[in-house]
Amino acid sequence: MAAMASRPRIERPPDAPAAGEELASLAGAVEAGLPGVDVLDRALEFDDGARADLAGVDASGRLVLVQLAADAADRAALDALDLATRREAQLPLWVLLTGAPELAARRHALSARDHARDQVALLPLDDAAGLLLCAELLRPAEHPPSAALRRICAWAGYNPRCLVELTRAIKRAGLVRLRARSNSYQLATAELEKLPPSPAWQWSAALQLEALPPELGACAQLCAVLGFELSEDVAAGVQRALEREGEREDAAAPRFDVPSGLRALVARGILAPRGAHDAARGEGAPRGGARYAFRSALLQEAIYALLTEEQRAGLHRHALAVWERLAEAQPRAPDLLEPVAWHAAAAGAHARAADAYLILGDLHRDRHNNAVAEGHYSSALLWADGDDQRQRYLALLGRARVRYRVLRTGEALDDLRSAGALARTMKDPRMIAEALLEEATALDWAGAWEESAARVEEVIPLLDVREGHVDPALAARFEVAAGRSSFRKGNLEDALERLTQGAERVREADHDTHVTGLTLLACVLMRCGHLDEAEQRFDEAVRSCEARGDRVHLCAALVRRAELWPALDAPDRGMADLRRAVRLAREEANTWAEREATIKLAELLYLWGREDDALPLVRQVRSLDEQFKDRPVYSSALLLARIHAMRDEHADASRQLRWLRAQGAVADLPPYAQALLGVMQLAVRDPRHSMEGARTRATMREEGEPPGELGGGLSADQRVELLYWRARALLDAGRPEDVALLLARTAPLLAESRAWRPRFAKLRAGYGQLAG
Repeated sequence: MAAMASRPRIERPPDAPAAGEELASLAGAVEAGLPGVDVLDRALEFDDGARADLAGVDASGRLVLVQLAADAADRAALDALDLATRREAQLPLWVLLTGAPELAARRHALSARDHARDQVALLPLDDAAGLLLCAELLRPAEHPPSAALRRICAWAGYNPRCLVELTRAIKRAGLVRLRARSNSYQLATAELEKLPPSPAWQWSAALQLEALPPELGACAQLCAVLGFELSEDVAAGVQRALEREGEREDAAAPRFDVPSGLRALVARGILAPRGAHDAARGEGAPRGGARYAFRSALLQEAIYALLTEEQRAGLHRHALAVWERLAEAQPRAPDLLEPVAWHAAAAGAHARAADAYLILGDLHRDRHNNAVAEGHYSSALLWADGDDQRQRYLALLGRARVRYRVLRTGEALDDLRSAGALARTMKDPRMIAEALLEEATALDWAGAWEESAARVEEVIPLLDVREGHVDPALAARFEVAAGRSSFRKGNLEDALERLTQGAERVREADHDTHVTGLTLLACVLMRCGHLDEAEQRFDEAVRSCEARGDRVHLCAALVRRAELWPALDAPDRGMADLRRAVRLAREEANTWAEREATIKLAELLYLWGREDDALPLVRQVRSLDEQFKDRPVYSSALLLARIHAMRDEHADASRQLRWLRAQGAVADLPPYAQALLGVMQLAVRDPRHSMEGARTRATMREEGEPPGELGGGLSADQRVELLYWRARALLDAGRPEDVALLLARTAPLLAESRAWRPRFAKLRAGYGQLAG
């Protein structure tokens, strides 16, 4: 973009500020309402009376700032400004024209006045700035995936103006929408490719094509069919095919030299050359010869929309033949398959398009580009032959796998049930088992552990255990799924055996199952007290995820590993893991994973006495909880109450505890949460709860740790915290004998809980003052 300022009545001294600073000063004057400055930013219609209107400015004696987007202005408007900015016009004007770099070349009269012009060339945004601006323009969509943001920025050429237009078109198309069962908004990444062309851009494209010579217009149309990015070699190959077809059918096909045509389109501002910098931050570029891209994806789509269906189909057919020849040597190269799929779908070769989109989905899923993979699987389903049940099954299964990884579990389960129905129609036991195992995994991600275990049980009759017939990969996946179910049920011995075998067997064959098995195995080892071995398994899972670029499973592994570090006397390493997990979750736009990592970080900070650092984090979690009305949110409210109570903010703590009670489902809380809720209501001096009853006093004094089943499943830190709040309640009630008895019972537990020692030391000091 370039800015040209023409100001014949304003002489700039040698030490005057540059054009950008002058503009800022003038804008500030206008905003402040200072006398002597007017601003004209409306769309001007310059007819025969335009010169008289502008001449009238001189009589006012006021400086007028004219702002105009030159690309959108008609020729008459620019001609009028040309006259008004001549030396002899003697008008007090400061004119700001914004437009593409070639504006000066096209408007020679304006560009010739070096004495009264400052030109400022603005470079494209860098990657970080482009992503930040794009995310801001897409609001109220929350945390769009970085891959989708980078794709939109590439379409806009990292041009701020094009980015504004493109994000507006995205919103007009309804691609920023409410999440299911939530008050938050998301970007429908899978539908970006279906973005309709803007009417305004179609009008602009029509004007630009009319101004081009016929051969150059045909070149622009050919480029629009080839896509947002194109290569000189591919364009030349399609043009040669068109000319040969014209000769065979005795029809006149437009003839032009492709390299010259592409350079001419660059000069006209329609195309831009693709350099090394652009290729580095793009998503893959066509191969062969010089490379180009449209100034804006909206312009490319608008030119494409101006073609007739017959014209498009013919160009797509020839383009498909060129790309198929290029793909022969590398049939699974994504940057070759994408144009093959696009041109096949547009040329009517639907089976080929479905096959290419299915392979693309698998390739991007393997690279953990989940949002991109989902779009490809959806395209495969769109073009798949209804009779090809296997192809539809694979597309549904693949789309489900990426959907539950990006927190679209309900849609993933719908896909998996449809895939299972197709597998049963085909009477294929392995395919049925595969769909059930994926459904079990999706249900586990959703927290539906009992349903997940039930799906795993349904797989058992489908496993062919006869010697020589068992499918090793399927059997290993089953072992990991069964081990996961045992872990959720607390059967650690069975989980340890199954996960050890399953994770090792799928090491090379199935990355997702391998790292899931390693992470769960590390959790089991940690529960069993084998901390060093647990650390080794966690590290192996983290390294595998980092090597594959798998941020989803890496986030989960880091959150689980953070639970290990305090036991190894390294809580700071746990906090570092959790902060990294929060960043990864945000990059993946996985709000639930962000919530889980953030609340665990807040809890770890709280555990180690850093309540001031934990408080803003847990408040952030409470706001995220509003997006998950169908999931339990008790943990954040309970943690917030604990933090307030530790800061002696009893009224705030009581408010959170009363909110939990008001939900009417206290019995559905985990046993530890119920116990903590009960004891804290006494510790925060809530007048609704009293220690005056004999039973309450005895319970608070005599129970050294939670009884029965509850105590057996708690960590040392959890058991000590329950005792801490009991001691606080007894101390506040002025019962030194009961406090002394409880502190004596707590002493052995503190040997396992270093985090709580400072707080109990403070309690003992308070007890000494009370007893004295």
